[in-house]
Amino acid sequence: MTSTAPDPAGVDPGPRRSGQSGPGQPGQGQQGTGQSGPGVPGRPRRVRPGRLHLADVLVTAGTVLFALLLLAPWFRTEAHDLGFGHRVEAATADGLDSGLLVTALVLLVLASAWTLLPALADVRPPFPRGLVTAGLTALAFLLTLVEWLTTLDIGVSVPGLLAVLTAAAVAAVAVRALVPQARAWVEAERTPDVT
Repeated sequence: MTSTAPDPAGVDPGPRRSGQSGPGQPGQGQQGTGQSGPGVPGRPRRVRPGRLHLADVLVTAGTVLFALLLLAPWFRTEAHDLGFGHRVEAATADGLDSGLLVTALVLLVLASAWTLLPALADVRPPFPRGLVTAGLTALAFLLTLVEWLTTLDIGVSVPGLLAVLTAAAVAAVAVRALVPQARAWVEAERTPDVT
C-alpha cells in the first residue's frame, strides 16, 4: 500500500519526470530562482541574452560608437609664431572637452544599461519599458545637436557630424522600439481585468 502524503523525513523520492516540478525547481508557471535546486544557496543568476531585442543591441552599439567619436579630435589648431617671442602652441579639442557631450554620453550609457537590464534581472515597470530608453536617447541627441551647432562657427567637424548622426540613429531606434511597446501597454490598460 502506498501513501500519497509527503514524506516527513525529507527523503528524495527519486528523479522527477520532465513535466513535474518540485520546490526550488523552475516549472510550469514558476520563475527560476537562479539555483540548480534546493540546498544550493547563493548561486548567481546567469545572463540571459535571449531576452534582448535587436533594438537593445543597436542602442548599446550606438553608445559605444558615440563614445569613440568623442575620443576623436574634433578640432586642431596649428602652432603660430606671433613674433616678439610670443607663440601660440598647437591645440587639439575632442568631444570630451564639452560638458554637454559628456552629459549626452552619460545619458546614452544609462539608456544602454536600462536596455541590457532584462538580460540580468526581471524588470516590469508600470509603463512601457522603452519609454525610459527613448527619453534618455532623445535628450542625448538634443544635447549633441546643440553642442555641434554651437561649434559650426569654428568649422565643420567630421567626428562631430558623425556623433550627431549616431545620436540621432540611436534615438530613432529607441523610439521605433517604443511604438509597439506603447501600443501593447495601451491595449493592456483598456482590457478590463476579470478575475
